[in-house]
Amino acid sequence: LLGRHLLLARREEPREPEMVPVAQGFAALTRDEQDGWLVPFRQAVDAIAWLILLALFELETGYGDRLHGKGAAAVVPGVRLVAAAGVIAAALGYVFEREWLDAVNSLLWIAVVMVLEFEVRYPHAVERHGAWFAGIATTLYAGLGALVLVWAWRGEWFDAYDALLWLIAFVTIEINVLQISRVEHPRAGTDILKSR
Repeated sequence: LLGRHLLLARREEPREPEMVPVAQGFAALTRDEQDGWLVPFRQAVDAIAWLILLALFELETGYGDRLHGKGAAAVVPGVRLVAAAGVIAAALGYVFEREWLDAVNSLLWIAVVMVLEFEVRYPHAVERHGAWFAGIATTLYAGLGALVLVWAWRGEWFDAYDALLWLIAFVTIEINVLQISRVEHPRAGTDILKSR
């Protein structure tokens, strides 16, 4: 009996590492307790949060002059903060569920948004270090393009299509940000050189 028990103990699958309490709470929210399948809660939060961020960037880059009222000044940052929290929560969910392609995708997108935020907020710094920002943006978008190819190679056509659409949308925003920066600050780089 003892020998059989030891043999069965050896056959047991290795246990998953325990999650920290916050991760357990998020994982519990995203699991269907009856059959263990991942429900679309995390994906819905992820998609809605990204759509909100996309809409805010488009509003700021296309209609920024209309968003300077007191109401917009209070609402826009709050909405952006909530959307960013949703994006980060979804990214953590992908990491804890070991969905590595989705996790890398989320982390690259978070980096893209950080660069875009910096470009919108500090156009003079972007003008001074244009080559550096162009290199960072190119690297991030190339990484996202590589993920599109990986999903296509794996036969995950919907994921590849979805990632390609997001990539096109954010490249369009990046172009808008750079065009607005050139229009609003056409001589930012030359003014800085003259002041030295």
